[in-house]
Amino acid sequence: MAFISIVALKKKQLPSEISVIIPARNENNGVAFLTSLFDDSIEILVNVYIVINASASDSEQIKQNNQALYNQLMLLNVEIPSRYKLHLILHNDLDDKESGVGLARKIGMDLAAKHHRANNQIGVMVCYDADCKAPKGYLRAIYNEFIQKQLELASIKYRHPVDSDDHPIVQYELFLRYYSEALRQSGYPFWFQTIGSSMAVLSNIYDKHGGMNKKKAGEDFYFMHKLMPVCKTDQINSTYNVLSARTSDRVPFGTGKAMNEAYNSKLKNFYSYQPVIFNELKEFFSFIEQLTDLNELEQCRLKLPNNKVVMHFNEYDYWKDLEKIKNNCKNTVQFKPRFYQFFNGFKVLKYVHWARDQYFTNIVLKEAVCQFLDIEFNKSNNLDLLLRFRSLEE
Repeated sequence: MAFISIVALKKKQLPSEISVIIPARNENNGVAFLTSLFDDSIEILVNVYIVINASASDSEQIKQNNQALYNQLMLLNVEIPSRYKLHLILHNDLDDKESGVGLARKIGMDLAAKHHRANNQIGVMVCYDADCKAPKGYLRAIYNEFIQKQLELASIKYRHPVDSDDHPIVQYELFLRYYSEALRQSGYPFWFQTIGSSMAVLSNIYDKHGGMNKKKAGEDFYFMHKLMPVCKTDQINSTYNVLSARTSDRVPFGTGKAMNEAYNSKLKNFYSYQPVIFNELKEFFSFIEQLTDLNELEQCRLKLPNNKVVMHFNEYDYWKDLEKIKNNCKNTVQFKPRFYQFFNGFKVLKYVHWARDQYFTNIVLKEAVCQFLDIEFNKSNNLDLLLRFRSLEE
């Protein structure tokens, strides 16, 4: 008589707390960024790590502003809802070589991950900034989507406040959305926007993959593109984060820098990539997705000799890398995810810039978007186009 051994599967551990990580430097606009997160109806513990930071060489005024914010938050600490626990970290003398938003975000995320690890639990670690404002129910919505979709990593829907077509933030946000939507429609699986104040990750995943980097800018792009190919990722659309449209000198690129340049140069038009660059990607990805036999990969260069992605692969000799990947896969089911791990967000952006520099010069952003959406140039303004992209998230 045969005996069947039935082994009970270990129930997957669910996240049981939330941690919010907030870098803050030279802030003097009060504490609304924090109070907007408060929700009396939330039923789990929320740890809030605010890393108030400056480099050793920063001015005394910046350090005084940091101290003033710290003092404000200390006073607020006695009034916060019972489910919230505030952790204030003041670093006014960080090393000049490393000091920046990446290091500040890393300090807070490392502390949050350590807390969850020490308590043998998993937490949803939500990145946020000190110039943001969250709508009611923001953290609950994020937590619920992590539970319902069993997410490990997420990009969170965001909005900049816009009230007219003339504000440069309209074109800046349109530029960001156009790029990610063009990647999505090309078939690239890791098209999600990488906004440092609008992303979240499970604490155990954070630990497993080496944590946050110390980059002074672009830390969000590097972090998310490191994790997306190996994590269950999605965009959270049931809530949104309101981002600031202010000028800033905190990072060498990003929103604040773009606003500085727009105001200082009185820039009327942003420029961006021609849609044909993404059409080339779509043709290439379509070929990859249709592979049913690994030997067919060798036909790519023959069947698509004029495809710019193929030409880019030729120039950088990526085919040798793909051959190694192919040789370690039994079939196309194994190959395809490993291909996208290789042709990651960094390499895709490198291709886009190469195609721009070699073949398709940047054009006015509005013209690029109108071509992409197949609408007449004079039928919409930039704000109309931005709202159209936003509606794709509804």
